[in-house]
Amino acid sequence: MRKIGFFILGIWISLSLQAQHTITVEAHLNAVNHTLDITQEIHYVNTSDVILNELFLNDWANSFSSKNTPLAKRFSENFKSGFHFEKEELRGRTSLHSIVNDSQSPISWERTSELDIVKLSLTKPLFPGENRILKLSYTVKIAEDKFTRFGVDKEGNYKLKYWLITPAVFNGTWQAYSNKNTDDYYQTPTHYDILINVPSNFHLFSDLEVTSEKKEENRSIVQLQGHKRLHTDIYLQQNPNFESIITDKLEFVTNLKDKKVSPTSKAILVDRITHFLDAKLGSYPFEKLLLSEADYRNSPVYGLNQLPDFISPFPNGFELDLEILKTATRKYLVNSLTLNPRKDHWLIGAIQVHTLIDYVNTYYPDMKIVGSFSDFWIIEWLHAAELEFNDQYSFLYLNMARTNLHQGLTTPKDSLVKFNKNIASDY
Repeated sequence: MRKIGFFILGIWISLSLQAQHTITVEAHLNAVNHTLDITQEIHYVNTSDVILNELFLNDWANSFSSKNTPLAKRFSENFKSGFHFEKEELRGRTSLHSIVNDSQSPISWERTSELDIVKLSLTKPLFPGENRILKLSYTVKIAEDKFTRFGVDKEGNYKLKYWLITPAVFNGTWQAYSNKNTDDYYQTPTHYDILINVPSNFHLFSDLEVTSEKKEENRSIVQLQGHKRLHTDIYLQQNPNFESIITDKLEFVTNLKDKKVSPTSKAILVDRITHFLDAKLGSYPFEKLLLSEADYRNSPVYGLNQLPDFISPFPNGFELDLEILKTATRKYLVNSLTLNPRKDHWLIGAIQVHTLIDYVNTYYPDMKIVGSFSDFWIIEWLHAAELEFNDQYSFLYLNMARTNLHQGLTTPKDSLVKFNKNIASDY
């Protein structure tokens, strides 16, 4: 398992030697209309050996703008009809006002047929090693969180994910992917400087570094910075429920909770997980790790949350322990590795599941798949009572294989059926 740590470290070192894009952002939140007014500057570096005459940008906030985007079609495939019956003004979208160069000359642009990808036509070729400055002005209408668990919720809190326009990856060919709600946003490590202006009653949480914070009238202005970052998630809450747990490895910021686990016990679990991940995966490249309930709900520990709390067959702390571990492991990986998450999803899933198995073998070696239910006489004679907790991974994968619905590991993530995407492929 230690080899995985060296593998991750090797990729991280190789990436640190590459030139990176720089994105500077000024964003102003209008909490009445649920919009972000954004001015943005992209210093795009051509790190390839190919002359570029066009650039592609990801604009996933605009994937909510129509009933015909790849995201909308994905909702239909998964029988989520709410999006199609939503009022036009309540859907998210991006209103792109202008794109100019550093001399304020307009740059020709158009949306592709997918609507969440922007194509720029350059007036001058961009040679290898050269950089180009792009200045953008746009307004993002933030979608409701009922579609993807991210966006604005009923209480007016914001979970901002994929809210910025960013360069698509070019590695010989353009890897410009549309949002299909498969959590596979792909970009190169980028330096971010973000100045965000929000009403003063909001509390901001992010794993980016807060370099300054000040108040002007009824507004809070927060300066954030991130070096070699792949994601810029920001949470804005009026009644904050995130807490910070500082370990000697890194700082955990999370709102994952369990009423049966005391703050002291939770801190002990987090500390143990931190040291375990550091030993197995190598040092985390940043000082802070942000874990949200929305992240966990998008990829839960299946089998733990099917029963109400009062009849849970697992000991106190076990469920929260695995919830934090699984979410932290995925965050650890996706924030550290510049893999193609649509094509290489199986590798991230494999490392994550292997880490879960290793953790349970280390700290819960006698845990059964049905927990304490295995001691009940009515269940004791069943084969399920003999299964170890870690047996579920091969069991659930084989269940899919035996119904002849399994798909190859290298199947792109957006082509997997829902069960394979969520469970069987990783297992």
